[in-house]
Parts: sequence; structure tokens; C-alpha cells
Amino acid sequence: MLDSLAKKITSISLFFLIAVVPLIVNPAAMDYWYKPKADSMYGLLIIIGGCYVLVCIVSKNRIPLTAAPLTLPLAIFTVSAVASTILSVDVKKSLWGDAWREEGLWTLLSYVALTVAFSSLAESRKHIEQLLRGLLVATALIAIYGLAQYGGLNLTEHFIPQYRSTGIGSTIGNPNFLGKFFVLTLPLFLTYLCASDSRRAAAVYAAGSLVVLCALVLTFTRASWIGCGVAVAVFALMAVRQRPIRFRHALCFLTMTALGAAVLLYGVCRAGNRTESFVADLSGKMHSAVDLSAGSGSATRLFVWEKTIAAILKRPVFGYGPDTHGIALRQCNLQYSRTFKDWVIIDRAHNNYLDLAVAQGIFGLAAYLWILAVFVIFLVTAARTAPDVRSRLLYTGLLSGVCGYIVNDFFIFSVVSVSPTFWSLMGLGLAYRRLPQP
Repeated sequence: MLDSLAKKITSISLFFLIAVVPLIVNPAAMDYWYKPKADSMYGLLIIIGGCYVLVCIVSKNRIPLTAAPLTLPLAIFTVSAVASTILSVDVKKSLWGDAWREEGLWTLLSYVALTVAFSSLAESRKHIEQLLRGLLVATALIAIYGLAQYGGLNLTEHFIPQYRSTGIGSTIGNPNFLGKFFVLTLPLFLTYLCASDSRRAAAVYAAGSLVVLCALVLTFTRASWIGCGVAVAVFALMAVRQRPIRFRHALCFLTMTALGAAVLLYGVCRAGNRTESFVADLSGKMHSAVDLSAGSGSATRLFVWEKTIAAILKRPVFGYGPDTHGIALRQCNLQYSRTFKDWVIIDRAHNNYLDLAVAQGIFGLAAYLWILAVFVIFLVTAARTAPDVRSRLLYTGLLSGVCGYIVNDFFIFSVVSVSPTFWSLMGLGLAYRRLPQP
């Protein structure tokens, strides 16, 4: 009885982690987006841990915890995070995280725990597909709300419907982070579009990919556009080799999606009286991307990256400690202000790999790159050798999202409103390979 109840609670908690936490906001607090998601993640993981201990006590069939083949790199990453916290320039901040970033040691350990939990506790491939569909529903809702924001309805920005900004943040909190989230999840829509058994189901997934693509465009995030391009290219190259019977139908729906996206974008811009500003914002983004002398695009990125590398060289092995980037890069603020005539507080390099080296040193960066390399190789192998088309397409969707995510991370950093989804998908990918076909 207790065994069955604990497993049910675990299953519900896994669903909440992947499909509900990305939707959580708290408009009554100063931090709408990040702390509510971090606290929810902690609470759900504690519940899962408690249920696992209970099952181990009352049941003779103990569920083994596994994350193979990522077990060793995850363990090394954990050791790196702990060592960097102990040696941190601000142990308290590294332990609990910065108030606006929430990526201290407990969050990093939670990411590892997410991978292990989803890898070990997913009950079947059917269960995994239910979790993935829940994520897709959440992604569609996030995209729809993003489109509504651009059209003028912004309930999560101090309840001001007239709020306007260049990009949209939806429930993720920032255009850069929202774009990164869509880069990770959009290929899963394409997966289910290609694997659909009926035209009606394909139309539903095509509609989902349409709203997500439009919302991604309206983030005005160049890094996410590049990441999305890489993800879609990888998906196309891998999926076309499968040549399923339904692939021609999928291509028709994809073409309709692209045309529909243009129509939907125009409609949203018209609804918010932003047709002219859309063109101006798009043109401004393109211009700043190639301007290496001024502006808020490539020039600022290159400046911060140069200063970040200099900071890394001062503490190269274990870094400054998790979430201490603001301390490590503090000396850059005045120089940045004088150079670009703009006052900002630099607390990230806007390059996740450099940020990892700042926080956890070369040791932590190497461990993270090891995780990525092993998982990408795992997905490539699985996508080529899985016995059925549906499984190969699922691995292809995961691989495409991860590749886009990796590229996106050259221009943005880890954030608690997106990273849990990435680590959870890693666990689900491992579980899908481990579990037998129904």
C-alpha cells in the first residue's frame, strides 16, 4: 500500500518538475520567476527523495539509482561544485546562491539529482512520453502567453497591460532565457509531428511548433535564433535518413507551419500596433550583431569575454565559487560604463562555458563538457541504432535540442528557469534507452 502510494507521488512529482515548474510565477514577490521555480524544484526533489527512501524501507524490490553512462562525469561535476563552494570567495553566496540568480551549490546539486531521478524513476517508455507531452503542453502555453505579451497583455509585469519591451519573457522571465527554453523544446514538437499516426495529431503538433517558433522570433534573441537554426538543421539531417512513410506529410505540415508563422507574427504585431517597431527591432538586432565598436551587441559581449578570461586566469583551477560572478567581475563595471556609456552590473559573462570556468574553474568546466560530450555521443548512437523509427525520431529530437542548446550557451548562461528542463531531459533520454519497448 505505502509502496504503491510512494510510487504514485513520485510519478506526479516528476510530472510537476518537467511540465508545471516552468509555468510557475509569483507576481506577489519581487522575484517573479526564478526563486519560485528554484523553491518548487527543491520541494519536489525532497518529496521524491522521501518517497524513494520509503520504498526502499517497505519494499524488497529496491529501485537502483542510475545515470549510466553519465554516472562518472556527473560525480566529478558534483565534486567540482562542492570543492569550489568550500574554496569560494563568498561561501554563503556559493552555498545558497545569489538572490537574483539562485544558482548556488544546492541548485547545482539539484540539477544532478534531476538527471538521476528522471533516469532511474521513470517507470516505462509510455510514462516518459506522457512526461514529454506534458512538457510540450507547457511549452505551448508559455509561447501563447509570450505572444499575448507582445500583443499588449502582460499580467506578469506588475499587472500593467500597457507594458512594452523589445522582447518577451513569458513565465521564463527574460527574452534570452525564453529563447533558450524554446531552442531546447521546439525539436520535440518536430519529433512528434514526424511520428504522428494521424493527420489530426500532426496538425496539433504543427500548431504547437508554429506558436513556439513565432514566440522565439519575438524574443529578438540572436543567440536563440542561431541555436534554433542549428537544432532544426540537425533534426532535418538526422530525420530525413529515417524516411518514415509519414515524413512527406510532416514536410507538408512544416511548410504550412513556416507560412503560418509569418501570418501569425503579422497578426500579433497588428494587434499590438507594433508592426513598424517589429521591423525596427529586427533591423537593430542585425546591426548590433555586426557592430564591433559600439552598441549593445557583439561589442559588449567581446568586451566582457576578454575581462572574464583575465579573471579566470587569476583562479583557474576551482574558480571563485558558484554564483560569485558579480564579485569576480566587479572591476569590469566602471570600465564597461566608460566604454559604452551605459551603467550595468556585470554578474555573468553571457557565455555559459566562461561562466562555469569563473565559478568552478577549469576542473568544473571540464566536468560539464564531459557530461555534454558523453550525452551527445549517447544520443547519436541511440538515434542510429534504435530498432524502430519512433525511437530514432525521439532521440533525434533530444539530440537536436541539445545541439541547439550547446550553441546557444556560447552567448548566454545557465538559469534556474531553463536549466532544470535540460537536466531533466538528459535523465529521460537515459531512461528511454534503459527501459524495454512496450
